[in-house]
Amino acid sequence: MTTKRLCQLNLYGMVWNISNHSFVSYVTFFNFHHVSFRISLVKQWQRAFMRF
Repeated sequence: MTTKRLCQLNLYGMVWNISNHSFVSYVTFFNFHHVSFRISLVKQWQRAFMRF
């Protein structure tokens, strides 16, 4: 394998890692956001029921 080819592979690996990582972090952020949104909804429901 030539050095040039190795550099190309390394670059592809870096780009792949970055895109993969950003996708994973996006998914985890979305899931976390969804969960916190649900929790706030549940809390609002509880408050509404306590008023009755």
